[in-house]
Amino acid sequence: MMNIIDTFGDGVCCNHGQGKYEVFMDGLLVADGDDFDAMESHFFGNCGDGPQTQKPTGEPTTNATPRPSNATPRPSSAPVPASFDALVGTPACNDIQSICSTAGTSLLDKKEVWGELNPPNTLDNCADGTAGSYLTDESVESVTVVATDSAGNPVEGVLSAGGFAKIKAVVYAWNNGAGSYVDFFKTSDIVSPNWVPLNSGTSPVGQGGLVDVESPAFQLSNTAAIQAVRVGIRFQGSQSPCPTGGYDENDDLVFKVDMTSASDAVMVAVAPPVTASTSSSQEAIDCPAMVEDRCLEATGCYWGRPNASNRNRVRRNENKSCHEL
Repeated sequence: MMNIIDTFGDGVCCNHGQGKYEVFMDGLLVADGDDFDAMESHFFGNCGDGPQTQKPTGEPTTNATPRPSNATPRPSSAPVPASFDALVGTPACNDIQSICSTAGTSLLDKKEVWGELNPPNTLDNCADGTAGSYLTDESVESVTVVATDSAGNPVEGVLSAGGFAKIKAVVYAWNNGAGSYVDFFKTSDIVSPNWVPLNSGTSPVGQGGLVDVESPAFQLSNTAAIQAVRVGIRFQGSQSPCPTGGYDENDDLVFKVDMTSASDAVMVAVAPPVTASTSSSQEAIDCPAMVEDRCLEATGCYWGRPNASNRNRVRRNENKSCHEL
């Protein structure tokens, strides 16, 4: 198996040009790729074709050979992907490293109603919405947190108390993304999380299908060795750590930070994001494209007969569809 890991989480692209990688074995191309988010794995070869270990000819020795004291540790440049931690109920990284990611693990694919693994994947049991269909309607597909400087540029070091980081995620947005909104949060208390918003939540995704999104750079707490982030996607509505819309989903990611320099960290006071009113932040959406459930939840649309008075819009069943108010 071969793992290729990118600490910034965008594969071998994009700000410095489009790249690619190729892996050859015995002169044959066995793996290649380019844009792979934070991590990609390839399996190749066949262990059954290799040399076979001979059967022992005598009794085993009583004294095992001691492990060398200078065994090479896992290099810090090869982060371990997140795995599900049953103690917290979410994906987590148990090593201190420069990046913590669920990309390539399938841990956050889908919502609970569509077969997500270990739902709801939130510290506080915030539940997913139950409406819609997979890869048609809103969902969070992967979450990554990466060490950065205060401007959001990736750095060589690990995630550190008082240092800066950025959230990168892959989400699925409905239709053209005009009605889908992504929210980012952080917390330094994974037992009783107090979710701090990292963005205003007033700008729609603006693109449909699978979309790469990222938060502004933010400062990690200098008082907690284990911290977490949350990524949520919702249909319209207002920013909330746990929205209740039928198409909404939230997923959390827990990670460890290096506390070595915590006492020296200078915490920067940051003004909270400015949140616009719901009505002024909504962009025009395609009401006629909505099924009944989404139409009934939407702001600015109604389900009924066209060109009918308010009193008669839903009186009869014929010709009902979604229309702009």
